[in-house]
Amino acid sequence: MKQAKAFFYKKSVNIDDIRERTDQEWQEAMDKIGMTASGQKKLKKLLAEDPPRQTPYIINKIVLLTAREYDKFANNLLKDHDFLIDNKGLMYHQNDTYYCLAVACKSREWVILVDDEGMGYARYTAKVPKGGVL
Repeated sequence: MKQAKAFFYKKSVNIDDIRERTDQEWQEAMDKIGMTASGQKKLKKLLAEDPPRQTPYIINKIVLLTAREYDKFANNLLKDHDFLIDNKGLMYHQNDTYYCLAVACKSREWVILVDDEGMGYARYTAKVPKGGVL
């Protein structure tokens, strides 16, 4: 299993919440060092492979949903979902690494990584580009 890194957040409401929190982290890091907008783009590109504060993860299973199922999940992360309940044993945090499900849809740009901590809803989530997973 390939290990990578992503920004994980506790109790994100939906995929837009994950995006906003990730963007905010990047902005705060760049503001801290006083970067201009053009410099920020360059730095973001350079650090894309190993940025600070990202947590390692390993995908234990990919759950492929239809567009309708994915949209329903992505917009209701704090609701219980049967496919999370059915895969509880595959999601956990150990040795500073998230072992997670990758929730994907062939027609959507982002994959949502999930560790439900045995709860049935997406308690810890991150988003990664589909190309790195599918």
